[in-house]
Amino acid sequence: MADILTGEALSKAISGIMEERPVRCAVAFWGQGADKLFAPMQLCNQIKIVCNLLAGGTNPNVIEKLQRAGVRIRQADRLHAKVYIGNKQAIITSANASANGLGLEGAEQSYWTEAGVAVDVDRSIDTWFEILWNESREIGEDDIKKAKSKWNDRQRTKPTIGSFRFFDPENDSLPLLNWWSDYNPELQENNIIKQVGPDYLSIMDGAIDIEGKEDESIIVNSCMLAWRRNRNGLPSRNHPLEWWFLSNRVVRNAHRAPWESHLRDVVIRDTTERSGPFDLNDGIFKEVLRDVLKRDDFKTFRTDKYEGSWFHPRITEMKNLWRALHKEYCKRV
Repeated sequence: MADILTGEALSKAISGIMEERPVRCAVAFWGQGADKLFAPMQLCNQIKIVCNLLAGGTNPNVIEKLQRAGVRIRQADRLHAKVYIGNKQAIITSANASANGLGLEGAEQSYWTEAGVAVDVDRSIDTWFEILWNESREIGEDDIKKAKSKWNDRQRTKPTIGSFRFFDPENDSLPLLNWWSDYNPELQENNIIKQVGPDYLSIMDGAIDIEGKEDESIIVNSCMLAWRRNRNGLPSRNHPLEWWFLSNRVVRNAHRAPWESHLRDVVIRDTTERSGPFDLNDGIFKEVLRDVLKRDDFKTFRTDKYEGSWFHPRITEMKNLWRALHKEYCKRV
């Protein structure tokens, strides 16, 4: 009777099979770092993968990396199985392929309990995989484009993981970081009504300014962590942290800031009810955010003295800030 594999034992078993050549994987979803499971990347033409590319659960950037390395990859839209097949043994499991062979993406995987069993490879397994391989389709450039769109949608709507401890700061699609303060713009009502209709006030509520042309593509369809800025440039203790979700609707020449002569475009909020990447009702996280933002490395997030785009010049710093936040948070919990 096969033993149940979980946790580190399951991860080790999957990693061992992935190092074999030849190796076959009928695994629906592939997350960040899954390509590293094949390290060293040798004899890649002896690696065969069937994945579910277009359901939104596979990171297409990982698939592109594997394709460039010479791995043979095909797609099957109805595939939900996770079967890793080596020379002598196969792992049949609930675990999709990610940096640790388990779950979602990177560090997020540790939130979920996965299980699997190891079985001997026999004719039935070989036949099953070959039929699946022959019935699957090649992956072309158009497929990758569609997959990237679905993947981005998934990143905005995947379930909250609870504690920030399980958040992955190495994720390809990190939330944006943004502070806000009160000011009264001069609304251009005629421009707005032409674009969104007479009931524009509720639609425009919470819209985000596009402060530079490079920012538009970054803000549209984004998720961001936002805080009320106090006079020291830190998150106010009197206001909660918030998740903001932006739509793909842009209103042109919507308003004028009091200190500017030109009109600003804005991106309208997405009002669909959804949860953020992790729970913000966590006093430890808010204190960590305040403390890390005090560091000189991140003073650019405290200032209100800047010109042009806000997000574009800070993308790299945002990634570094997420890493620093996660490292500090894990020290305190």
